[in-house]
Amino acid sequence: AAIAAEAMRRGARAYLGKDVDRKYLELLPAAINRMLREQRLINDKRQAEAKFRTLVEQIQAIIYIIDLDASRSLDYISPQRRVLGFTPDEWLAQPGLHAMQIHPDDRERAMQAIGASRATGTPLRLEYRMLTRDGKVMWFRDEAEFIKDEAGRNLCMQGILVDITSNKLAEEALRQSQEELRKLAAHQESIKEDERKHIAQEI
Repeated sequence: AAIAAEAMRRGARAYLGKDVDRKYLELLPAAINRMLREQRLINDKRQAEAKFRTLVEQIQAIIYIIDLDASRSLDYISPQRRVLGFTPDEWLAQPGLHAMQIHPDDRERAMQAIGASRATGTPLRLEYRMLTRDGKVMWFRDEAEFIKDEAGRNLCMQGILVDITSNKLAEEALRQSQEELRKLAAHQESIKEDERKHIAQEI
C-alpha cells in the first residue's frame, strides 16, 4: 500500500487516467513499474551528466560544445575557461567573445579555419594565440569533432582547447638559442677567415 501511495504521489496516477473501467488493481502494478523505470532513466541521466561534468572539470583543458543551429552559439564551456579571465557564464552570454579574444594577428586565419570546419563537417586542428582579460598572450591548440546522430547528421561541435603556451615559449627560447649559436659560429668563421687573409698577406 505504501509503495502504491508513493507511486501515485510521484505520478503513477497519470498512467491510470485512461482506465475507464476503473481497474486500478490490474493496472497499478504496470503503472508503478513504468513510473519506476522512467524515474531510473531520469536518475541515470542525471548521474551520467554529473559524472561527465566531474570528469570534464578535472581535465587541464577547456572543453566546449557548440550548437550547429543558425546561432552557432556555445551550449557548454568548462570552468577552466577562467584561465582567460572570464567566467563560463560570460562566454555563454556573449557568443562573439571567443573571436574577440583571438590575437589580432591570428584572428582572420583562425576564423577562416573554424568556418571551413563547420561548413564542411571536417575535424578542426588549429593553433592560435588568445588574449586574456588583462592582455596577456596565451597559445592554444584547438581540436574539435562533430557529434552525429544515428542518421549521420551533425548534431553539435565538441572541442577542446589545450594551453600550449609553455611549449611555444620553449620553442621560441630554443629558436633564439639556435639563432645565437648560428651568429656565434658565423662570427668565429669570420675571425678565422680574417686570420687566414692576414697570414696570406704576410707570406
